[in-house]
Formats: sequence, C-alpha cells, structure tokens
Amino acid sequence: MKTLAIVSLVLGLGGVLLGGNLIMGGLALLFGFLALNKADKETKIFAISGIVLGFVVIAIWGMIIYQTKQQEDLSDRINEAAQYLGTQTDLNGQQ
Repeated sequence: MKTLAIVSLVLGLGGVLLGGNLIMGGLALLFGFLALNKADKETKIFAISGIVLGFVVIAIWGMIIYQTKQQEDLSDRINEAAQYLGTQTDLNGQQ
C-alpha cells in the first residue's frame, strides 16, 4: 500500500503546483484514504500528506468560487446604485 500513499502525495503536490487542479486533488484524497486504511507507520506519513494537499486543492477552488460570486454581487449592487442615481454606467465604463 506504500504505492498508493506515494501516488496520493504526488497527485496532491501536482494539484497544488498546477494551480489547483481539481481532478488531481480529488484523486489525491481518494488514494490517500485508501492507503491510510492499510498503511503502516512509515506509509501513513505519505498518505496523510496527500490527503492534506488534496484538501488544500479543494480549498483553493472554494476560495476561487467564493470570490467570483462576491465580485458578481458587488457588480450588481454598483449597477443598481447607478440606476437609482440616474446614471446608466456599468463597471465597464459604458453609459
């Protein structure tokens, strides 16, 4: 089961280094949990590292989605305020 733990670690590192590759992060979690169940002490370190990195990748995606949603809400509120004040300016500077 050491192979699964090392694969988990490599996928987790790849997911973080490649800008939050969600597929690699998910596979790191999957292989990490599979390896953790059948691992000895030495192998558990690799499996836990892969699991942590997989969760980091998922957290990166969560932050990206959250920030995108917040930006859309802010844009809508600015446009509503501009319409209320009588200007038709949107965030792109068009009137």
